[in-house]
Amino acid sequence: MRELGLMYLDLHIRQITEDQAFADALESGNFDLVITDSHLRWTDGLSVLRAVKARHADVPVIIFTGTGNEELAVEAMQAGLDDYIRKTTQFAARLRTAVRSALKRAESRQRTVRLEARLDTLLNRLGVGVFKLSRDGRLLEANETFLSLLGLSSVQEAQRVDLTALSGDLPERSDERVSFQRHELQLRRADGTAIRVSVTKTVWRTPTGESVIDGLLEEVAQPFPGMPQAERRRWPRAETHLETSVRPNGETSSGTAHNIGLGGLYVVLDRPVPVAEDQAIQLGLLTEVGLLEIRGKIHRIRAETGPAVGSPERLGSGFAVEFEPLDETKAALLASLLDGLRERSTSVKVTGLLKPQTTSRLLLEASAPSTEPSGPGEDQPGRREPGSALLPERRLQARVDVTIPVQIESSGGPHQARTTDLSVIGAGLRLLTGQPTLGTDERSRRLVLRLLLKQARPPIPAPASGDVPDLTVPGEIVWGGLDGTEARTPRVGIRFLHDSANVQRTLAELVGKLLTFGGQADDRPDMVQLLSRRVEWLTGDGRRIAACQDSALESQPGAPLVIIAPGYGETKTDYVTLASYLAANGFHVLRYDHTNHVGESDGEMSEATLSSMNQDLGAVLDYATRKQPTSPIVVIAANVTGRVALKRLAQDHRVALLVLLTGIMDLQAALRAHQEDFIVTFLRSAGLGMTNLLGLNVDGDRFLSDAIKEGYADLLTTIEDAKRLRTPMLFFAAERDPWTQLDAVKKVLAALKTDEGQLYLIPEALHRLQDNPRQILTLVRLVTSSCMERFFPDRSRKGLVEPSPRTIAAQIRLEQEQAKARHSKRKPALREFWQAHLDRAQHLMHVSAYWHFLEQIARLAGPLERGERVLDPGCGNGELGLFLLTQQAYRVRGEPGPKFLPPHYVGLDFVPSALNSARINLAQAAAELRDKSPATVMAHPLLTTTLLAADLDQPLPIRDNRFDRIVCNLVLGYLQDPLFTLREFVRVLSPGGKMVITSLKPQADLSHIYRLTTQQPGQPEAIEAARRMLLSFGTIKQAERDGMFHSVTRQELALLLFASGAVQISVHSAFDDQAYLAVAEKPPQ
Repeated sequence: MRELGLMYLDLHIRQITEDQAFADALESGNFDLVITDSHLRWTDGLSVLRAVKARHADVPVIIFTGTGNEELAVEAMQAGLDDYIRKTTQFAARLRTAVRSALKRAESRQRTVRLEARLDTLLNRLGVGVFKLSRDGRLLEANETFLSLLGLSSVQEAQRVDLTALSGDLPERSDERVSFQRHELQLRRADGTAIRVSVTKTVWRTPTGESVIDGLLEEVAQPFPGMPQAERRRWPRAETHLETSVRPNGETSSGTAHNIGLGGLYVVLDRPVPVAEDQAIQLGLLTEVGLLEIRGKIHRIRAETGPAVGSPERLGSGFAVEFEPLDETKAALLASLLDGLRERSTSVKVTGLLKPQTTSRLLLEASAPSTEPSGPGEDQPGRREPGSALLPERRLQARVDVTIPVQIESSGGPHQARTTDLSVIGAGLRLLTGQPTLGTDERSRRLVLRLLLKQARPPIPAPASGDVPDLTVPGEIVWGGLDGTEARTPRVGIRFLHDSANVQRTLAELVGKLLTFGGQADDRPDMVQLLSRRVEWLTGDGRRIAACQDSALESQPGAPLVIIAPGYGETKTDYVTLASYLAANGFHVLRYDHTNHVGESDGEMSEATLSSMNQDLGAVLDYATRKQPTSPIVVIAANVTGRVALKRLAQDHRVALLVLLTGIMDLQAALRAHQEDFIVTFLRSAGLGMTNLLGLNVDGDRFLSDAIKEGYADLLTTIEDAKRLRTPMLFFAAERDPWTQLDAVKKVLAALKTDEGQLYLIPEALHRLQDNPRQILTLVRLVTSSCMERFFPDRSRKGLVEPSPRTIAAQIRLEQEQAKARHSKRKPALREFWQAHLDRAQHLMHVSAYWHFLEQIARLAGPLERGERVLDPGCGNGELGLFLLTQQAYRVRGEPGPKFLPPHYVGLDFVPSALNSARINLAQAAAELRDKSPATVMAHPLLTTTLLAADLDQPLPIRDNRFDRIVCNLVLGYLQDPLFTLREFVRVLSPGGKMVITSLKPQADLSHIYRLTTQQPGQPEAIEAARRMLLSFGTIKQAERDGMFHSVTRQELALLLFASGAVQISVHSAFDDQAYLAVAEKPPQ
């Protein structure tokens, strides 16, 4: 306690030693945290915990004991304990962390209370009444202004007044929901006088299914006598003043619709937005009774200067929308709505979603790309494949079609040009008419470019801090030629040459902002058109949730809404295929990223808990019912998130159907199958700290204590939740899933009170469906068909509508590239990131699977007998050098003498500490071999070594044709431009030389290697090395989800090597089937 007092100087600590003092403290409630032992002289810790939680449920309680046991810990956590800490040698650090976290939560609660008080004061000052009503019109809560407006003195008095006019008509059926209503009505004050008020209310359901109304009440000023009445006759357009919001690029712009008719409307916005003539827009006309969706096209754009002009894309503050032809039903609904507007009997809000113009090339070419750099002819418009609405792309690096004026300085003088496309590594330029040719000699190929970003088309969204600044960057010409037009305008391809972290980040952010996709990569008329748009909102505690909404343009407003809760370790992008199938078949889809998890939403993965995921799902359900109040809701959840969804829906009855994909019903058994029983380890230990759980690095203490306390840990708690579930459930289980035991699933299904629980088996599938490319499409179709049978039975009999695979692939690539742009790190930060990764991988050589992996690499690279020069780019801690040194020692020991010339090993890395570690490791290994080997063996050097600092994203500081072997081991996914780096490898490789390139497979899971290592008795060093390996590659997995790492497929690896100019390419599985190993050669001269 003294140490805590020193740590928090303003902390007041009170010690309680008797029952009466404890009772007095409970009565006063003047405390923020309780720390107790499990056994006290006058009571016990469990009694203290229950007494505190009964009176002050939000106050955190910590049991700090040296006499407790596992049973006590579990019972206490289920009773609401916030942390359980054993008194061991490591307790001090853990206690400090627990106290800091508890006090932080208490401070957050107090801040929320203060904010609520300030909001209440502000609303009273503004004359806004706030109220809460039950379904039958009984007043539950009200502020001072509400009572004052009605001439009442207290809530008790108001409860005797008939307020059913405020509640209005609510749906009778329990599965119907009303989210938002706004209208005017007349009420009577307590003194009998009339008052006209504006009522804005939200109707929501409590977890028990009861309807509750939250509302705002404002007095409406009466019109002056003699004011003209509204025009009631029918005319083509209604003059209006409708509240309007338009989303051009994920950001909402507000404005007003000044008139509307059967053929279109006219909108004026508060600020200019980027729009183009004939650009598609999806409109929603929101009324008290529902939403009418209409598609249209933009016309007559009013530019910032006022008149309509004809440039293809510009900033517009006003525009007309021409409706596409309406069917009979929509035309009748719109006509009725217009009548209501003219009669002032209907209120309407207008929302508009501008369909983005496709500016990016997102489809990778399936055939092998050319070994030559892309020339100007490849970028000519109209060169699309049959059935494709997108130009093909032959590069892994994303680029956007954007026109930016460029001022060029070169040895040949100044030039003017415009970009045709842009990526983070370079740009295509078209010189202006009359400009001399660039790059006529070697010296003039280097130049400096100034990109005038403020004049870009499409416009670049400005940051909140101000205008978009110009960007200056050096570069070199890598190709040149004339375009295919009559003017024969010179064109050049530029590779940027800079080492500026700021420039790199600016380019990444710029490309990320401009990456858009119109939702259609296949222009065949029979293909359904899909629309995906990014949305985000704040939860009640201020966390930002990022999500994507997917739908077909022909979807109906009240169609079922499917919420996809991504599995543990997954993001919303992993479910694009499933979302596309559901959207193509009539569903609205909302897929989101969890907070404190991988993906775009707020928070760090280290702070992940299942309770946090539960709260996220609740926030998404609130958002869904608010935005689409008339749509039935389906929740689809995978693996651990399936367990979370089951608990949430056992208490929240707003969902019509729950679908679990390989849901984990017994967390403890899954942890045991994956690695070890961490729940038992946690209860017996003083703390786990950062731990790899199910493939990701989390705070093990936080995660597991939450799982135990909140009832997620075992099968029994799952069965209890299943008993309370009232929602029909479909369970899809993989036949060969070690994490989800079928017996456990069947017990959970048997516990359901509802008879609508069905089990579907996926043959030959593993737990992680992404590891099953053949089965995943079967599963997606089966899930979609099952949902259609329940919600669209007539349509399901006609069969599934198949979305375009090209559209799905383009959407996935778009989201991956946007994530990469958002998480682009500065070089120093990347260096720190990889340094931490390499520190954890220090003892990788102790893991036998990794040693066998190096043996396979060496065997395929070929023998080293004649002093071959071996390049190890991205050498890290020097594991390959250590292996070669050991291999040479064994070879020389078997055949002593000067028969073999020692190979020359050269290691490159951009992390200085890694090079230093490699240097030390190689020196120590050589010394050990020298001490243990006969003098005849060590008479000649085994390996000559050179270690150099080099950035593989830059040209290598090595002359051409210098190396006989290149081994690049598990580095390819870190590179900014893998093709450029591979071409550099081919350049420095000798003719006929061989290179070996390895890369982790997509969805690699190293827990299998960890389990094999732990099963080998008497190898504590190997087990610890394997544990650190899991932590290290857990970090890489999170980096991949965040777009900072890219694991290539077998096809991508082969294509990259082919495009680099290599020949004799073969790709193998390696590292216990967790990596690809490619072998290739440089063509002989």
